[in-house]
Amino acid sequence: MRALERVVAALLLVVLSPPLILIAVAVKISSPGPILFIRPRLGRNEIPFLMYKFRTMYEGSDNNGDSTLLDDPRVTPLGRILRPIHMDEWPQLWNVLKGEMELVGPRPQVPSYYADFRNSECYRQCMSVRPGITGLTQIRGQRWVLNAGRHAQLRVEAYYATRKCFCIDLRIIWMTTRVILAGKSI
Repeated sequence: MRALERVVAALLLVVLSPPLILIAVAVKISSPGPILFIRPRLGRNEIPFLMYKFRTMYEGSDNNGDSTLLDDPRVTPLGRILRPIHMDEWPQLWNVLKGEMELVGPRPQVPSYYADFRNSECYRQCMSVRPGITGLTQIRGQRWVLNAGRHAQLRVEAYYATRKCFCIDLRIIWMTTRVILAGKSI
């Protein structure tokens, strides 16, 4: 499965290279700051890695991993276009190629995000698998994520981690595609 995911990530990076280059140029000329948003996240077995995304917020407005609110003023005008269709997350394909992430899995979180839950069974289950670009939390939608709270998100991610299989991954990819094509923010 890992080899298949790396092949898919490599193919997607090649196929998507023209829009990746255009987005990189657009990010650079639309607002000051770096093209990529690079931050530490926890991967499988709590191994830290650097996660890549296109920068969609104004430089210096990250606030240590605070959730981005709907209609957040920190989001750039270009970010308002890229975020609903998740083009800002395409650089995470590089993380998949490097073996730090998978296409589907629990959302990679800021190392301190679940500090209060580190001793919970749900946390350990989430940390037993590689994080993913998409997953059960993402397809539930941004409003759910903002309203549910960290413990509920962790339970959903743990549910996935304990049932992870190729068929579930395909279903999540299908649901992610439907949500994106409908123009709904994940």
